[in-house]
Amino acid sequence: MNSTLIILGAGCSFRSGYPLANNSFPRLTEFRDSLGDEAVKLRGLVTRTLDLVRTLREQGESVETLDTLARLLHEGKAGGNNMLEKNRLVLAAKVSIAALFLSLEREAVQKQLPGYRQLLVRVFGNNPKFGYRKAIESSRHRILTFNYDRLFELAFRQFFPDFDGTEVLYYKTVLNSGLCLVDPKKLEIDSLASHKDGKKRLE
Repeated sequence: MNSTLIILGAGCSFRSGYPLANNSFPRLTEFRDSLGDEAVKLRGLVTRTLDLVRTLREQGESVETLDTLARLLHEGKAGGNNMLEKNRLVLAAKVSIAALFLSLEREAVQKQLPGYRQLLVRVFGNNPKFGYRKAIESSRHRILTFNYDRLFELAFRQFFPDFDGTEVLYYKTVLNSGLCLVDPKKLEIDSLASHKDGKKRLE
């Protein structure tokens, strides 16, 4: 059976109030300025990240996303005298972006995640009462997401009322993300082909 691959990017989350790539660091600046006095450590991480972005741009580099920032750091373009320090700077940037996105989740969920709901209807049909297991088995679509936010996962849980958390969302029986429950350093990804039990996986 032929499958259709859908690749998610930042535009999928735009309708839910999340920034596009070219506006991520301005939104991060707004987020830093909104932090209360109790968020001293987080504000420091965000400020460090924004300072790195500014330094790189002053050097003529184009820095639009976290991925670009991480690449430039590891190329030695700004900050970090050794690999350990570079990794710490990348981690600080990841924490900063993750905190920004988490701060936007409540409002996004209240908006019912319209873009993602339309996507799920396209992938699974407009009858979630069939349940997520049957929907995954019968779908001809495969989804890859490179987003740092959790909106696709939140929309999936919203869309399928029978998903009660008794199975791990990221395990191969559901979103098939590669998470291995026994060994976190190991990847477990089911093949996209049919299995002997007749099941097919979403991702």
